[in-house]
Amino acid sequence: VTGKEYKMALDLNDKTSNANTLTNSGATEYTADTPFAQSTIAADLELSESDFLYAADSVSLSITGTLTIECWVKIESRPNTGSSVQSTFVGKDDDNGVDKRSYKFGLEDAGVDDTRFLFAISTDGTFQAANKIIAVQWNPTLATWYHVAVSYNTTGPEVKFYLNGVQQGTTQTPTGTSIYNSDRRLAIGCQRADASPNNFFDGIIDDVAI
Repeated sequence: VTGKEYKMALDLNDKTSNANTLTNSGATEYTADTPFAQSTIAADLELSESDFLYAADSVSLSITGTLTIECWVKIESRPNTGSSVQSTFVGKDDDNGVDKRSYKFGLEDAGVDDTRFLFAISTDGTFQAANKIIAVQWNPTLATWYHVAVSYNTTGPEVKFYLNGVQQGTTQTPTGTSIYNSDRRLAIGCQRADASPNNFFDGIIDDVAI
């Protein structure tokens, strides 16, 4: 336990009956302009401080089939090759010397001032290029709230990205029709929250739902 985990007053409790209470590693409360009327506090995650939030593995987070991930984000910097090639919104994904990948949603660097949505699944915990969907381009305006979402359907299978409720680009086609049931933590704002986290999100995030 470090003092960093207790430096803010965020409500870390799951708002559903699933009891996926979060643990904070560095995030601070943000109240300046939350994205919708019912929200009063969001989580501010700084890339320079390697901030993130996480929940322990649970039955409700061990999704092995069709799923949707959604959240509100206000991006402070986009991923780039000078800092981090990827920026993770939400993920249950660990490649730190183990093959424990399940699912991941975020952004990926696609060149200078150019980013694209990233969604990845694994059927057996290993990296699988055919199930890493990054083809939908999106260059967000910094310091602007967006509602982002990805849906994965085992029928097809197919992946769709949404921005403020509108599908972005064409429907993507992975090969996998299932998701590996990893025992890793669910991370908000980074990849591999169990040890040596990386691919940090730089910005404010609110109302994560899976």
